[in-house]
Amino acid sequence: MTTIASAELAAVTGGQRGQSSDQIRDRKNNLCRTPNPTEARRQYDVMVQHMGAGVWPRSIKAMGDLCGWPVPPGAQNAKPLR
Repeated sequence: MTTIASAELAAVTGGQRGQSSDQIRDRKNNLCRTPNPTEARRQYDVMVQHMGAGVWPRSIKAMGDLCGWPVPPGAQNAKPLR
């Protein structure tokens, strides 16, 4: 069993998952450029058309913000993904 001193524990920072620059780059590549940028944008536009009918507004907001695509008004105030 490992014991951690209070001083060591107090020095721990960070802790968010999936936010390293490599992970963000990979996520952006997979969502915004795969299989190609034109097709990825077309798929996003289809998701926007189906928002509320199976596609969560917060998913559209997250993808639009990541890729730099316009986020429709119905998704702009969506709660962020956890």
